[in-house]
Amino acid sequence: MIRYSPTTQAFYDERLCSEWPDDSVLVELERLEELQVAVERGLRLDVQAGRVVPVESSILDEVRARLKSSAAAKRRGIEEGGVLVEGLEIATSISDQARLTALCSSMASSGLGTIDFKSRSGWRTLSAEDVEKIAQEVSRHVQACFSAERVHCDRIAAISDEGDALTYDLSTGWPQGLGDRF
Repeated sequence: MIRYSPTTQAFYDERLCSEWPDDSVLVELERLEELQVAVERGLRLDVQAGRVVPVESSILDEVRARLKSSAAAKRRGIEEGGVLVEGLEIATSISDQARLTALCSSMASSGLGTIDFKSRSGWRTLSAEDVEKIAQEVSRHVQACFSAERVHCDRIAAISDEGDALTYDLSTGWPQGLGDRF
């Protein structure tokens, strides 16, 4: 299957990519060449009613699209940059988030009282309650990152002047994390 993201203005082949932007939609394979030709002719692709369609593009539209793509990259960098929970530097990549979720579930089902946990800041013995608290903090961190991206995307969509778009500040309004990986 092929996916298209209006934010990144890019196609993603599910056979080659394990991740793609949240706003991506499926593209019928028989339409892929038609859409690629439209892009080569200078048209922008957009999603309307769940379907990818070529549309005329203005400079403002292109700047908005780049800003939204940059906001997504900024969110991803902060989201996956890690978070500090009770003195532990916790990794927060997508796989780390999944690992924490699985760990909470397996500790509950197996009756493990404690585990040896390795974080970026070293080893610590944690109870099931400690692991649950870490998972909750990571979830709050991830949600705060997505909420900040949404605020930026809403503000970007409302920009009606090219000058305002060119001077838009993406550096503010993000949650505190351990770092921006991007």
